Amino acid sequence: MISIKLEMPVGTNVETTDSIAKIIEDRVKDVPEIVHYSVNVGGSNGFATVNQATMRIKLLKDWEGRTRSTDQIVDSLRPYLADIPDAYIAIKSTSASEMNNNSAGDVVLEVNGLKKDSVIKASELIMDRVKETIAGVVDVKTSYEAGKPEIRLVPNRQALADYGVTLQSLATYNYIAVSGYEAGQYTEDGEEYDVYVRMQEKNRKSHADIEDLPMKTPKGYVAARDLFYIEDGAGPTRIDRKRKMTRVDVSMNLLPGHTTGEVMGNLGKLTASMKDELPEGISFSFGAQADMQEDMVNEFKTAIIMAILLTYILLVALLESFAQPFIIMTTIPMGAIGVFLALIFTGKALSMIALMAIVMLIGVVVNNAILLLDEANRLLRSGSMGRRSAIMTAGKTKFQPIALATFASVVAQMPLAMALGGNVAAMTQPMGIASVGGLIVSAILTMYLVPTFFWLPNALFHKAKKKASNLKDKFNKAKA
Repeated sequence: MISIKLEMPVGTNVETTDSIAKIIEDRVKDVPEIVHYSVNVGGSNGFATVNQATMRIKLLKDWEGRTRSTDQIVDSLRPYLADIPDAYIAIKSTSASEMNNNSAGDVVLEVNGLKKDSVIKASELIMDRVKETIAGVVDVKTSYEAGKPEIRLVPNRQALADYGVTLQSLATYNYIAVSGYEAGQYTEDGEEYDVYVRMQEKNRKSHADIEDLPMKTPKGYVAARDLFYIEDGAGPTRIDRKRKMTRVDVSMNLLPGHTTGEVMGNLGKLTASMKDELPEGISFSFGAQADMQEDMVNEFKTAIIMAILLTYILLVALLESFAQPFIIMTTIPMGAIGVFLALIFTGKALSMIALMAIVMLIGVVVNNAILLLDEANRLLRSGSMGRRSAIMTAGKTKFQPIALATFASVVAQMPLAMALGGNVAAMTQPMGIASVGGLIVSAILTMYLVPTFFWLPNALFHKAKKKASNLKDKFNKAKA
């Protein structure tokens, strides 16, 4: 699915926003991969924002004859919509589950501070520098919006006293003239219609019209400029706060081939290099998907550590040894090597789904080493051969079971790795790719490295022990 967000300048009425949304609709509707689309003008998610519109597009499935990926379609749409004046247009691919959230972008940099003006200035500096220096980002903007333009009528207390009129009565009159008032209802053929009283638009359109607005007083009608100081201004704007500090978000979307972690790292370097240019008291943090991803990475780190500890405890109980489980645990980094190689080879990022595969592999890749060491220990206990011969014989004996088990596991993961099964399968494809890479590389390295780790330390220990014994004998002979 594709989401197109339109945002017009503050103060734009809903009719103008709707006209621009129709222009976007006319340019987009002929894309051959579109199944259907919907347009929401005037705000969504309960927010009345008449200067915004959102277009949601559903595309053909991959197996329904679509030749272009979602990212390719998004890239092709940007030039078509780039020439619309005064419009901020953000285009991004998204899933159905993300359509209803209010996320501003793929990466959101939160600019925090105690002083509102300093935060706004810092966010604008950061936004300009991001556009100039950070590669792989588009649709960069800040969440700060100036207040809507308005005409303020500041009462002239002396004039009100001279004309014998109260501020409340004038405020009510102004509201009726500009906003309208429900004067009653009109009934015709059993249908009721509300009747509103309001000045014609041509008489309330400009600053001069408001100055000439007739005000009813006990001494007759008087122009508004005789009772009020009339000035232009801006209405209140939304102020976001986080931990009692003013916050402005700098949001951006990612281009294909760039990851959240990469852009977050570049943003960290950028903010550090701009420390002397920014006002005092400014701090930065990440929000939206980046904030959620950071929390999930920390949780996965905890899960990985717990999985390693539990696996080690179980191996100690099974093998009745504290040393041999360490040999078996060396298969875990072997599996991690396979995961990273597979993701690099296929061009996939290290996502949350891929991290889930790593946690799963911790309990799987150790099985091959357990088979080898169990057989080697059985041969050692029989007393028929030494340590080196035992592990080599175990490797020959267990090669076929290990190869067949790995082959079966890889085949089972191939549909997931090839994204067979629609959109859900495409989302979980990194898990299949990571699992296949981890299983294959771990199995290959296990057959070479685990026997080495099993025999070499013991051989080196006996060699050092023999050398020490020889040195001791020489020393005793020399002493004698």
